[in-house]
Amino acid sequence: MYPSPEMMEEKSNWGVMIGINLPLYFWRKQSELSTAASIDKEAAILEKKCGKST
Repeated sequence: MYPSPEMMEEKSNWGVMIGINLPLYFWRKQSELSTAASIDKEAAILEKKCGKST
């Protein structure tokens, strides 16, 4: 059995690779920052409600 002419032609393969570096602690840190922002927002709302001024 001989290879067919189609098999003898060397075809080039092209591709694209995209890499992203995401630290492992990203989700934990994001969660902590989100919690801190929520607490700050609640504190600001309470200060407005109480009419507390410095």
